[in-house]
Amino acid sequence: MTETVFTIEDAARCFPELVERVHAGHEVALLVKAGQPVARIVPAKGPGRVADLIEFLSAWRLKHPEPDDQFARAIEESRRGVRPPRDPWQ
Repeated sequence: MTETVFTIEDAARCFPELVERVHAGHEVALLVKAGQPVARIVPAKGPGRVADLIEFLSAWRLKHPEPDDQFARAIEESRRGVRPPRDPWQ
């Protein structure tokens, strides 16, 4: 995430655009007054963010690796043992 520095005056002048940049671009805005940092505007975490989903799935994959070959063979065997449903019209 990039951090862009804004003076308080510049941030006040273009506040709606600044908020949109932070929200849409996942950008952080650092507000300064007299050259000193006074506030930081960051994107709020919300439901449905793609980055959150990717992070969750990556962590889940580390905890739950692919099943081994023996497990895969057991699934294939169990599928062979299941007969298709009988057609009532025959």
